[in-house]
Amino acid sequence: MKITTNTANTLQLHYYWSYNNTTLDLGTAIVNKTIYNSGSAYYSPGTLITVVERVPGSTTAYPNVAYTISFN
Repeated sequence: MKITTNTANTLQLHYYWSYNNTTLDLGTAIVNKTIYNSGSAYYSPGTLITVVERVPGSTTAYPNVAYTISFN
């Protein structure tokens, strides 16, 4: 996955894995660059859920953050 943003350290990716009515919280990763490529892993079967969140405390200095997300 690739995230492109105008401001580093203001977004975080929260990952979950869902399978058979069970969801596992895989944790978060901070988008610490303006062009950020996340790691990859293979899980089968199931669904990877990625939630883009603001880093707590970053909204005062940066109220608006633009970003694009693409999946490989």
